[in-house]
Amino acid sequence: MPQEPVSGHGRDEDPSAAPRGPVPGFPGGSAGVAARAAGGYAAFEQGCALDGEIASAVMGVVLDELAGPHRRPAGASDDAVLGMLGGFDKLSAWCEAGKLGLIRELIRRHPQPGLEGRGPGGLPGAWARGLAQQISAELAISARAAGKLLDTAHALARLPETAHALDTGAISGHKASIIAEATGPLTDTQAAEADRRAAPKLAGKAPGEVREIIHRIVIAVDPDGARRRREQAQREHARVEFWQDAANGTANLAGFALPTDEGLMCNQAIQDRALAYKKARVFPGHPMDLLRIRAYIDLLLGRDARDAMTAPADGRRAQPDAEAGNGGGQSEDGNSGSGNGGSGTGEDDPAGGAPAGGAPVGNGTGSGLAANVNLTIPLATLLGLADRPGHLAGLGAIDPALARDMATAAAASNRSTWCVTVTNDQGHAIGHGCARPARRTSGTTSKRGDPGDPGTGRPGTGRPGTGDPGTGGTRTRDGPAFTQRDGHGPPGGYRTWTLSTGGGKEFTVGLGPIPLTECDHRYESAGYHPSGLLRHLVQIRNGTCTFPPCRRPARQCDFEHATPYHRGGRTDLCNCGPRCRCDHQVKQSEGWSVTQTLPGWHEWRTPSGRRYVNGPTEHPV
Repeated sequence: MPQEPVSGHGRDEDPSAAPRGPVPGFPGGSAGVAARAAGGYAAFEQGCALDGEIASAVMGVVLDELAGPHRRPAGASDDAVLGMLGGFDKLSAWCEAGKLGLIRELIRRHPQPGLEGRGPGGLPGAWARGLAQQISAELAISARAAGKLLDTAHALARLPETAHALDTGAISGHKASIIAEATGPLTDTQAAEADRRAAPKLAGKAPGEVREIIHRIVIAVDPDGARRRREQAQREHARVEFWQDAANGTANLAGFALPTDEGLMCNQAIQDRALAYKKARVFPGHPMDLLRIRAYIDLLLGRDARDAMTAPADGRRAQPDAEAGNGGGQSEDGNSGSGNGGSGTGEDDPAGGAPAGGAPVGNGTGSGLAANVNLTIPLATLLGLADRPGHLAGLGAIDPALARDMATAAAASNRSTWCVTVTNDQGHAIGHGCARPARRTSGTTSKRGDPGDPGTGRPGTGRPGTGDPGTGGTRTRDGPAFTQRDGHGPPGGYRTWTLSTGGGKEFTVGLGPIPLTECDHRYESAGYHPSGLLRHLVQIRNGTCTFPPCRRPARQCDFEHATPYHRGGRTDLCNCGPRCRCDHQVKQSEGWSVTQTLPGWHEWRTPSGRRYVNGPTEHPV
């Protein structure tokens, strides 16, 4: 690993030893904790004196006293008990930071000969053999687990913001290890930059969200390296493994380090076959997970379970009405593809199945990418003007080179559909338009429709022109282009644009605003059910379930009213959002509620009275 000094930190300085103070999203400090605890349990209720307090030894004493020897604070409200639970969780992170700090000291004392003091925090470039075994013996853990602790401790020396967040309880040890592992391939300077960018985004994020955030930042910091690592992994780590699950006697078969685009095609082929089996009722009563397994096995063995169906009297094999899958009709939410159309049950698109049930970006005939995938790519990246990460729904960030390759493959298919989303500086969607063919060309089979018709949209998120609705468009030589079409008024803005994807294909995109703070109700539906456009815009604005820790893609979620429709709630962007079926049912349980303080922000209130806010999705910019 290249070793460079971290900007702002000397070689002998340990970032974790810096003066402690509040971190973004986590106010407070160690001083005066006991004094502020004078209010007893109530001090831990949301918004009160010790709610959000950073971890410290004094905080541990206060929590221990209040929780009591049997941890049964009978006089505390649910709100306070949850606050105390959060306090103990921060203390756990604080203890983890202490362990890792001492492991760093052991690394300093036991350097690999010749690599003494060459890294940030005065750490050697590597530690002596046998150190992992010493830690393993003391902590009664495997040498492999001890080695992971050594890796994380060593990495945190060049990640001062992450080390500080762990030491104050803002993030857990598990989240810190996710960041340490993701930044491992970067140089010290690049790692420090990724650390700086990630720090303000981590408060209150679940591990999956932390992984997605840091992965996207690592690609943005080192796009060429991300491409090289992907290509190297495909060459050196690709393998198929088979092993028995000794606990239940079943077998496991898995492929690793697959090319992303071909992996998506394989996954889609499994999903298409499983849906065809379901429609043909080959395995009555089987859930989708079992149908996908049957499809997986049959595709590998070159057989089709439908061939074994009982033939009718005329001797012909019974056929399903139509094979579901790629291009297989309309889903419930008006979008092409094999997703569940917003039912939220996951029955037709289980976790680990086809990502995000969006429109197909391939025709299944070898022309273009034959996979049902939602690819989002900054327009500047698509046009070759920048190297910002793309995003695959259900998979996460992808490097710019792969994003461009997949967009090119999608453009080669006449059945690919496109959308353009305008974002602000935070990546929040403030405008959107779905493309329709500007004219018919020979062999074109794309559907026609209104620019706002969600049935004609999918990949291609970005900012028009150079990243501002006020620009007049841009074009790359012999490549994609995005230009304003109508000549009325000043250039740019929410008007009609032309998207060229190459090969003579042009689309008309009518951009309209997406309200984040004030709603003019232009998209409101008069009844309970939303229009296809309204459902689509809600999914664009809030890309996942609005319950803060949940990452289920919006296209696999229910369209749900914050204020119920029968109680006067509008069917509009200012009162609706995606909720996965599980969280939808929780929201309807006694004591739970959701309000939209602003159109794009959803505030959840639990039966204990605690509030949690989830904002619009952050598209790649």
